[in-house]
Amino acid sequence: MTETAENRATKPRHTIDISIDGEMYAAPAREMTADDILRLAGIDPSENYLVKKRGRDQVSYQGKGSELIRLHERQTFISVPTGDATVS
Repeated sequence: MTETAENRATKPRHTIDISIDGEMYAAPAREMTADDILRLAGIDPSENYLVKKRGRDQVSYQGKGSELIRLHERQTFISVPTGDATVS
């Protein structure tokens, strides 16, 4: 059975489940910018940057908020504040 353009238009888009700071979110696209991933979690990209975790490796997107990231199911990210951390 072939899919028509009309069927594709009405078919729901597949989302990709990703983890940001330990919470699961449904990413609406297969590729998103680092800043858009932060916004998906309600995190302000002007005060945070994104880090992609892969096993023991981490990829920082500090200063690269507009860089596109190809997402994969169950991919893990963390947010890191850009401001000074105070120690009490």
